[in-house]
Amino acid sequence: NKCRLGEERVKSLGEELVLVQNQCTVQQGEIVLLGGEVEMQEQRYSEKKRRSFDKYHSSVEKLSREKRSLELDFDAIRCDLDLANRKLRKEAEWRLQAESMHSQLVKEKKDLLKRAALVEDDAREKAYDLRLAESQVVRLEQENG
Repeated sequence: NKCRLGEERVKSLGEELVLVQNQCTVQQGEIVLLGGEVEMQEQRYSEKKRRSFDKYHSSVEKLSREKRSLELDFDAIRCDLDLANRKLRKEAEWRLQAESMHSQLVKEKKDLLKRAALVEDDAREKAYDLRLAESQVVRLEQENG
């Protein structure tokens, strides 16, 4: 009986061992499947990380190019503004010179008109004096004559 119990026990343990081995085989298969899944997830993660890294660097390069372009535009606008300011200052100088020359010419014209009026008055006076003297000469010649 003991032998029989031992055989049954061995048989039971053998069946249990087969079950455990089958479970082990199933679990090993699951581990292999999970390992493959983990490896696939790692590959996806690595690929996603690489794409994100590439996208990040592409964005950084694009922003760098845009920044440089904006800096060049800003420098060009600053140069245009400086040139426009220089032109405005020069035009203001010319305007002041022109206004000064105009004022001077207006003053000279007034002076010349005054002098012309004085010369004209003087000439009229002398013409009058000359006519007066001529008429006196004519009268004296008639009296002496």
